[in-house]
Amino acid sequence: MRVTTGTKNTPQYMTWYEFKKDLEKRLGYSILNWDWFRVKPKTPLPWNDSNLRSAFLELSRQDHHKNRSRQGRKTVR
Repeated sequence: MRVTTGTKNTPQYMTWYEFKKDLEKRLGYSILNWDWFRVKPKTPLPWNDSNLRSAFLELSRQDHHKNRSRQGRKTVR
């Protein structure tokens, strides 16, 4: 459940499930377990939108590196 607190109305994620669901929605695909354990915030719940942005950026960087390495691999005939 997302809860807004303070004057900035920063969304607070009270469960990891809601956080992960929003992260997957923002990414446009499901996150594999090993990627989730790598990027999930190290701080205890509740998490906020800045935690979501950090995880999103980390996964985006990972995708960029995976795509570059795939492009670099070309079959030689």
